[in-house]
Amino acid sequence: HTHPSPPLIQSVGVDDHKVPPNETDQVQPIDRGDAAWEIKVYLGQLLDEWLDDEDNLKKWESNTLTASDRRILLPHWFYKASMKALQGEAKRKYFEHAGALLTADGTDDDLIKLEGAPAGYKVVIPQLPSR
Repeated sequence: HTHPSPPLIQSVGVDDHKVPPNETDQVQPIDRGDAAWEIKVYLGQLLDEWLDDEDNLKKWESNTLTASDRRILLPHWFYKASMKALQGEAKRKYFEHAGALLTADGTDDDLIKLEGAPAGYKVVIPQLPSR
């Protein structure tokens, strides 16, 4: 079931359809390259470190970890794992290639490299209509 696009979105040629399963690496920098796999590895390491504490291990094994605890722990771990996985030049490259660093003047649009696009494909960013 699709919903009609707002007129402004339609006027600049944006397709607001959902991304198909297993294709998020096309538009989400965090899913590009080895970053997603590394994040999962680092999340596992952070969980292991957390479970090294005897009180935490008891909560885990007795299933008494509250929803509030999980809401605090998981984003914290995800942030730490993401920062570790996206260190150095790789971080900027993932964002550039997914088109997540677009500028209003089009600077560096040539750095966008959509995975699976034909060789030489150039992303064309439509201009917003002047008001």
